[in-house]
Amino acid sequence: MREIIGVLVAFALIFWLVGRKVQLGLIMLYSSTVLGIFAGGFEEPYRILVTFYKALTDHDTIEFAVIIALITALGRVMEDLGLLENMSNAVARLLRSTKAALVAVPGVIGCLPVFGGAMLSAPLVDSLGDRLDLDPDRKAAINILFRHTWVFVFPFSTSLMLAVRIAELDITEIIKVQWPMTVAGIVAGYLYFFGRMPREANGGKVFRFWADLRDVLVNGAPLLVAVLLGIGLPVPFVGVVKPPLYVGLAVGVVLGMALGRRHPKFRWDLPIRGIQWAMVGAWSG
Repeated sequence: MREIIGVLVAFALIFWLVGRKVQLGLIMLYSSTVLGIFAGGFEEPYRILVTFYKALTDHDTIEFAVIIALITALGRVMEDLGLLENMSNAVARLLRSTKAALVAVPGVIGCLPVFGGAMLSAPLVDSLGDRLDLDPDRKAAINILFRHTWVFVFPFSTSLMLAVRIAELDITEIIKVQWPMTVAGIVAGYLYFFGRMPREANGGKVFRFWADLRDVLVNGAPLLVAVLLGIGLPVPFVGVVKPPLYVGLAVGVVLGMALGRRHPKFRWDLPIRGIQWAMVGAWSG
């Protein structure tokens, strides 16, 4: 009975702290402390400290914190150095369809937890939606749906990585099971938002397939390399080489810095400045 009361108190505390806009990491710390107290901390308070110590020094916790830190650093590097916007614009040109671009662009930006990512993709969705005379509510819904439909399969999704840690499964095994949900979300969203719209006219535009593909691959190289290394890279005569996730992310950060070295916002400490410590504490906690 005492444990049930502890859960109820912890949930009440979470809602109260969220209403006061307390950082998520601190909310998790306070609520878990409450759970610890009701689960036996009344009699043996030292057990709570021992549990926190073991959690903070656990190998999986440290590795997960490093991964989240590198994800946020990579997102900041690609955002500030213009790589993310350039890649999104190139994707829109490459697909030759405003409808397809409205599906792809929010998804591209949603692949990384970029600070203010929804606000970053919103202007792009807004300008693309104007070509189809979409109302603001529909454009907002498109931005939300196609930003998050990749969460089931993107290997650096914080929710997916947390599920992998809890279930103690290989991330590729979960992706193999969950990919139909991403496909279903994309297909259903496309049919709902664009199914009844007439086919778009070319308008005499000249498409540069190879040039646009090059822009996608070059500007998206940090993310693409990190993903390929994260899910496993086939090597001839060796098999699938799959380094730890943080290795692929670190390579992506270095590559992003190299590609954006001539950008006006380039700074050597940009990856460090880009780490969102609140997110690291919240997810690894």
